Amino acid sequence: MKIVVSQSIVGKTQEQIEEEKFYILEKLKLKGYEVEILSSGNYKNVDEIILKLSKDLEIISKADTVAFETDWADSEICRLEYAILSMCGKEKTFLIRKDETDKEELWKRKY
Repeated sequence: MKIVVSQSIVGKTQEQIEEEKFYILEKLKLKGYEVEILSSGNYKNVDEIILKLSKDLEIISKADTVAFETDWADSEICRLEYAILSMCGKEKTFLIRKDETDKEELWKRKY
């Protein structure tokens, strides 16, 4: 089963973005999912938004479901993806913010 994760990067450092990606990939791959993460921030103009959204929707169209990371609503692209998927009836789910203990254990396994 292929799952695409819509991740907002608004207001996050590169380190935070990479930590979240690692955590998401690790958790979902352990459950047997094929995973792709789409990271979205805020864009300067409408043309950038349309271009990013069109690329994301092409990837999403090939997925079985789309998961929205906890702070997805901070990104205009994530909000647009959610609205379009809602109108089309595509399956959606939401990822719940990770528990710090679980995160530490996950990182220990990485090293």
